[in-house]
Amino acid sequence: QGYATSVTPMMFQAGLEEYGNAKKHWEAIPYTDISLVEISGGCHQTFALGACSTLPAEEGFAIVGAFNLAMGRHHVLGDASEMTVGILNGDVSVSERAVVSLK
Repeated sequence: QGYATSVTPMMFQAGLEEYGNAKKHWEAIPYTDISLVEISGGCHQTFALGACSTLPAEEGFAIVGAFNLAMGRHHVLGDASEMTVGILNGDVSVSERAVVSLK
């Protein structure tokens, strides 16, 4: 319910090794300005210490960092460049491991 009243763009990121049904949960969120990035091979630590046996830390950090930076550049700095917006909507591939879904 808390998402339904939000006025802030959001990005839900999930490592599929531990959260294989991320899309199901994302679709249930009653908020429309929220994207989903699913990271194949990613686990909880992809977003923390990078200690996933299924995804090298450097690769995981690069994927997460690219999406986080694009989100900040676009929504905080107003960057509407083709590259930044393309990363956010999935038109520009950050990694073959990352799949973007939009509502």
